[in-house]
Formats: sequence, structure tokens, C-alpha cells
Amino acid sequence: MTISVRTEGRTTRGGWGSGGVGQMQARCSACYRRVAGILALAGAAAAARPDLLGMPFSRVMLPDDRHCDYCNAELAGEATIVEVAPTRTSVSTVRPRMREQRLCRLGSAWVRLALAEPSGERGIRPEPEGAPGGWLSERTCAVATVALLPRDDETVRLCGEAMGCRVDIVDCAGGLHTVARQDGLILVGAGKRDRATEIVAALPASERRRVAIVARTDQLVDAATALRVGAGDLLVSPLTPQQVAGAMDRLLDGSFGRERDAITGLPLAGPPRPRYGMDCQQIRVKAPLGEELLTALLLKRFTRGYDRLFAGPGSELLLQVYCPREDVGAVVRRLEFVCGEQVVVEASTGAIERAA
Repeated sequence: MTISVRTEGRTTRGGWGSGGVGQMQARCSACYRRVAGILALAGAAAAARPDLLGMPFSRVMLPDDRHCDYCNAELAGEATIVEVAPTRTSVSTVRPRMREQRLCRLGSAWVRLALAEPSGERGIRPEPEGAPGGWLSERTCAVATVALLPRDDETVRLCGEAMGCRVDIVDCAGGLHTVARQDGLILVGAGKRDRATEIVAALPASERRRVAIVARTDQLVDAATALRVGAGDLLVSPLTPQQVAGAMDRLLDGSFGRERDAITGLPLAGPPRPRYGMDCQQIRVKAPLGEELLTALLLKRFTRGYDRLFAGPGSELLLQVYCPREDVGAVVRRLEFVCGEQVVVEASTGAIERAA
């Protein structure tokens, strides 16, 4: 088996030009079938498998080269091409050759992680979420969605049904006048212009903290502006049940998000406290200047839905993850792997309050 991963950049004529190429070999056809099967899952018209951390999925394949084959995010100046093919010695037993897949930053990070380990993630293998998110808390609230993709609406609906809470699917911003009078969480889909910002700004200032913005990599500007005008949380599309359940829990925690970073709009961190009977470990992430929100989406995709993300000083981000102290090194290695060399990830050396 040959795995080819290369970067491509937009040319002046609007096409794609090749960049560097990396290859690695595997000796048996079983490896090809395993890897090809994992990659095929992400492009299939089905829900993401909950035991593969960070797995993207697409319900509709767009017939062009301008969008990510996994999440349908619009590709800007750069894309990653992944191709898995059998070697000549195995071609008689393994067919067919997989087509090339053109991916965004989040999609290519997941592929590299899937290729690195059979479980599709590095370090701690999460328990399957199931419809209620494999959740650790019984606190729930009503949920309303506005301008989400159909696949994300379906995830919210299934999660709400499993957790026993009301879900209202609103297909236009006008419905917010009704939603704003109800208690609970509001999930708003970001757009390529200012859709989420306008929706959040239309709410009374006292209600904006209840909004969690759901964004892809091609919606960062709108997501950042919506956070700065008062949205309380950030999630990444495609949603998982655990993201939805985690957003409920953060909303019901009155201390979360009361203070905000003026530049990113992300909440500022309080002292790390144990939750769910687990220790809280703090991880510091130094992102390149101007890439804080893109890095935030990567961190959201490759940590669990109940972990918490905050703004730190400068372009630094802070993660509070709930796991035993001996596991935090594996989480750091996973995030280093998916974020790349330009992002510095390190466990905090400060004192952490332990669970009773």
C-alpha cells in the first residue's frame, strides 16, 4: 500500500498547483483495507462513528474541487490531497484504487491521525458517545437551532431525543423572536459573510450568552465577530452529540463565559476545577498570530465535547481537559500531531485541584 499526502495551492488561473509529497509504505493488503475503510467512512453519506475521535463526514458530495470532500467547507488558498493505493504486489488482491480526496485543514488533520493509529486518534481512545453523547452529567435544557446544516440539525434532534429535552429547529432568523423568549441553548450556524453575527446582534444583550456558534473553517470571520458581540460558546461542524451535551453543561454553569477576550471573543479561563469526578488538567496552546480561531476549531474537533476552551494572553489558547493526570501527555501528543509544527502545545505546570 502507498499512502500519498501532498499539499496544493491555488494558481492564478483558479486551478490547483502541486506542493510537497510524502509517502509511507505498508506491507500487507489488510493494512490497505483497514485504512481505505476508515477514509471511506468520512466521505460516506452517514453519521460519524463516535469511536473515531474528530471524524468528519459529509452527507452531500459537491461536484467540484472548491470544497472539502469531507465537510464541504470551501477551500481557500490551500488544500491537502490524500490518496491511498495498493502496491503492485497487492493489486491482484485489493481493488479498486481509491480516488484522490481533497481536504480542508480539519479533514486532513483527521486523516493523518487515522493513518497514524488504527483507532483514528492518538493516545486515549474515547468510549462511544451514542445519541446522548456518552455524557457524564444529567443536566439538560431545551435546545433551538438556527441556520444549521441538515446533518447538524439531525445530530441535535437525536441528542435531544435521547436526553429527553425539547429541540426546536428554526429555519430562519425571524424565528429567534420566539426562541429568545424560551429558556435553553441556541445553536447558530455561522456563514461566509455575517449571518451568525446578525442573528446574535438581533437578540437582547442579556440573551446572547445562550448562543453557541457552530462553524467550519470557511466561516471563521463570521464566527469570530459573533463571539465578540456576545455569543457564549464555539462548536465545530459537523456536530457530535457530545458537543451538544457539553454546550448544555457549560450554559448551565453560571461561571462559564462571564468574562471575554476582546480580540477573539472566546471566554477567559477561571481556575481549573474538577468536574464529573475527574481531575482537570490545563493545556496551553500557542497559535500563530491571526490563526487563533482556526486553531480553536482544531482543538474543539480533537478534544471531547465536555472539555473547555478559553482565550489566554496574546495568541495563546487554554484547554481544560477532564482526565487522569497520567493521560494528559497523550492528549498533548495528539494535539501536537493534528495542529502541526507552528503550534506549540504544552501541559501547564501550575497546581491543579484534584477530584475528591
